Parts: sequence; structure tokens; C-alpha cells
Amino acid sequence: MASINVVVISGRFAEKPELQEYNDGAVQVVHARVMTSYSKRNSDFDESQEPSDTNQQWIEVPEGHDVEIWNQQARFVSQYAVKGQQVTVKGRLKVDSYDDQNFKNDAGELCRRRRVVITADPMGVILGAEPRGGSSNQSSQPAPSTPAGDSSQQKPKIPF
Repeated sequence: MASINVVVISGRFAEKPELQEYNDGAVQVVHARVMTSYSKRNSDFDESQEPSDTNQQWIEVPEGHDVEIWNQQARFVSQYAVKGQQVTVKGRLKVDSYDDQNFKNDAGELCRRRRVVITADPMGVILGAEPRGGSSNQSSQPAPSTPAGDSSQQKPKIPF
């Protein structure tokens, strides 16, 4: 029987993705955290009361997902992605196992830990709109100057 290992998530970068290079730059990887959320019923909600700002019926539960992006796509993401930017990742689940040096079990052996990582497929990352407020890449560039008296040359600012 064949099995399928495919995952697609859509969320926002928790921080700006940073590029790491190995083998003198021959291999590049970005380890990023993508945040998603889901709604669930608030267990503290009393159905006999009207929902208010302090006692909502539904709450948002955030979740973080570790994502690996490799090589050419890693360079692209590290260059153009910013914290809070919408991203959709298509890839596969990979389980990493390691011995935790900080914890030992009752027998004095190192604890074996597992971590689930999403490894992005080639061309499996789609960057969405930047978060409101713009990116640090755009804010570092000086705005083009126009003469103060010539307001017809100025373009209106787009609100998004």
C-alpha cells in the first residue's frame, strides 16, 4: 500500500528568516517558524450569559510550525521575506530525533526527543503580502524627492 506524505500550511513568519550556509556556500538552508491558528470554543464560556469582550464564546489558539527551506528557494526567502509576512508552504513532514543533553530519565540515560519539521518542496513556498507597515527593506531606501511647490508630480499613497 502506498503512502502519501504531503502537508500544506498557510500562516505568517514568526521572525525574519535567516539564511545558513554549509560546505563553503554550496548548500543553503533557512530554518523558519510559521505561525498558524485555529478557533475553539472557550471552556470558560457560560452559555446563559451574553458574549462580551471579556467572555468570548470562541478563542484563537496559535500554533508554531518549524519549516526548512533549501538552496535557491532559501536564498530567495531570506532575501525577501519579513517577520509577519503571509506565507504558504507545501512540503512533507520529517521527524528529527536527538538526545537531549539537558535531561536524563530515571535510569540516568539521556532523554530521546523528537521534533516534527516541514521540509518545503522545491518551488513549494509562496510569499504573500507584506504585513501592514511595510518591510524593513523598503523603509531603508530613501524616498524620491520632488520639488515642494510641484504637488502635481506627487502620486497618492496606496493604503495597503
